[in-house]
Amino acid sequence: DRPAYRAGQWVHIRGVLRKVDGDRYTVAQGKQYRCDVYDNRNRLLYESEVSLSAFGSFHANFDLSPNVPQGQYRILVHDNDRESYEGSF
Repeated sequence: DRPAYRAGQWVHIRGVLRKVDGDRYTVAQGKQYRCDVYDNRNRLLYESEVSLSAFGSFHANFDLSPNVPQGQYRILVHDNDRESYEGSF
């Protein structure tokens, strides 16, 4: 919900995962994914299971630890079928 977070703040993650079939977007409503967040040293900070809504969106919230290093954090959303999507904040 913002471009930068400080240690100890509440983080809100939102995303949209859609596939293209022909000329149309398709959504796997209810499909389960694992959402992992890593710090700039590639250490796992947060993990949870998320599922897609009817629009292909998901969300997660977590507390950023008070002693995490400042920098860019990586979000990895993946499933057991070798699909993975990545973002950062």
